[in-house]
Amino acid sequence: MTDLVLAILCSSALALFLKAASFESGNRYGILLGNYISCFTLAFLTAGNKSAMFSLSGITVLLAILGGVFFLLGLIAIQKSIPENGAALTSAFSKLGMIVSLFLSVVFFREKITLYSLLGIGISLLAILVVNHDPNHRGDVPVLLLFTLAVNGIADSFARLFREFCSSAEENGFLFLLFLTAGILTFLLSRKEKRDTGKSVSARAFLLGILAGVPNYYSSLFLIRALITLPAVFVYPVFSVGSILTIMTLSALLFHERLSSFQKGGLFLVILALVFLNL
Repeated sequence: MTDLVLAILCSSALALFLKAASFESGNRYGILLGNYISCFTLAFLTAGNKSAMFSLSGITVLLAILGGVFFLLGLIAIQKSIPENGAALTSAFSKLGMIVSLFLSVVFFREKITLYSLLGIGISLLAILVVNHDPNHRGDVPVLLLFTLAVNGIADSFARLFREFCSSAEENGFLFLLFLTAGILTFLLSRKEKRDTGKSVSARAFLLGILAGVPNYYSSLFLIRALITLPAVFVYPVFSVGSILTIMTLSALLFHERLSSFQKGGLFLVILALVFLNL
């Protein structure tokens, strides 16, 4: 349970860093580039047996490369969606991506789900939507929001796939290659952005990215470890609603943001969901 709590805290810290960086007007890939450089550097430095990182199994290499692609797509989707749909709806749909991870765990890996867990998951989904309710939003759900849900859900699923198919001894190597893949792709995108717009990566955005990479790396690490000891049908809902609850609390403390009536109602649903998930 400690690993899950730490994953929630790290995920929340990452969200606050991304919020701080949203005001940057330079090359939009600067913070992502710094983030992934920080992540794969940490994965290498914290590895106990560094030579083992370069003798990974084929399935671990495949999952790490694919995971790197989807991790980058997930952050780009969030980055693009915030100006168009607002931070509230974007956050809600990125966390609703847990539907993808839960579907994978229950359907393909036959993970058992109780009626109480099912109720908890349903209330969790409702809580995410209520907490992030935007009374000014009208109309159909934009395609970009659905894309944000899908790619972030798939990205989070790679922790579950690693648990199922790979050795825990390859944990650092998996994360190193995953973030290295995302970093290389981000570098190529930043170069294209500079050619197309003339905007270079600002030192401030890059530094924010380096700092953001620390909680990003440890969020992934602790999520993998939580999935080793706890069922996915418990981990993913608690991770999603816990992150939102923590972000809201920290935003209120650090930025003096007041809770709306919808957010207060959502907090009640979060508590109720956690009760059902623990039965």
